[in-house]
Amino acid sequence: MKESVSVNKVKLFPAVPADTLPMGDSQGGERILPLENKPKLCLGAVSNHRKEFPAGTPGLFQWVSRGFSLLELLVTLSLLMVLLLMSIPMAGTFFSQIKLNHETERLFRILENARLWAVLKDSPLILCPSQQGKACDATWERNLLLRDSKELLEFYSMKDPHVSILYRGFPDSTKIIITPFGFSNQSNGTFFIKYRWGVFHFEKHLILNRGGRIRIGE
Repeated sequence: MKESVSVNKVKLFPAVPADTLPMGDSQGGERILPLENKPKLCLGAVSNHRKEFPAGTPGLFQWVSRGFSLLELLVTLSLLMVLLLMSIPMAGTFFSQIKLNHETERLFRILENARLWAVLKDSPLILCPSQQGKACDATWERNLLLRDSKELLEFYSMKDPHVSILYRGFPDSTKIIITPFGFSNQSNGTFFIKYRWGVFHFEKHLILNRGGRIRIGE
């Protein structure tokens, strides 16, 4: 008895261009293409655009690097310049405030030390301006002199060249006398510490009362 063998027939279609290949026939079935007519294409991408490469190009996707255009570079540099110009005043204000605070705290310590020195020596001391560091004068600017009735004790100078000092008190604005008890001969006196550099002008105050107490004011 002979066995019957069924043979499935394969339906072939003529070769067509790769860009016109349909995905399915009208009956919903799959088209079977000859191997030699299948598309031999590789897909690539350049700036989100598809690009065709010849057959045999290694890799399924190829990325082509490209640089910046002149317009993009100019826009980027312009934005950086604007940000830099905006940050300069902020940075200048920040560093100016730091220097002013430093000199104010230094003058505060000088006055405290002068008061303590007067108590320890049990003798009145004179704090006055002095540009040469040898004798008192009447111009408050940058330098201070601490002395007693006999000798020079200490000479102070502001470290920052942009900082100046001005003192106003009653009854005498040319000098401050500190008694052996740590008191001041002034009813109320104020030191004006000024920082000036270009367009940056800042000022702080040190207030000295008759009891010798010192406080920082704005």
